[in-house]
Amino acid sequence: MKIKITPELVKEYCAVIGDNNPIHDDDNTVKYGHPVAPGILVTAMITRNPKPYWALAKLNVRYHDAVYVGDTIEISNKILKDKMKVCVVEILIHVNDELKQTIEMTTIKLT
Repeated sequence: MKIKITPELVKEYCAVIGDNNPIHDDDNTVKYGHPVAPGILVTAMITRNPKPYWALAKLNVRYHDAVYVGDTIEISNKILKDKMKVCVVEILIHVNDELKQTIEMTTIKLT
């Protein structure tokens, strides 16, 4: 799956969560060359619950590099464990074949 990180998406997300860090703003590109997408935005977009009636139990995220506004992220995942009540999925986020985030998401079945 591919997702485009647009300026509008970043602006709306930052407004909703109250993130006024200037590195996310189009007007402040001096240090990074262009705005940086909030890391948690990328994580939140792709950690949807894979199964109905399952709840997020644990989330480990490793940020390898920044995702920039205008990037198109490519998402791949692999199931590491799928037992009766526990599912563990590894999610990788790439931009142009460069690894940006590694996420391990554990969900549990609600009974």
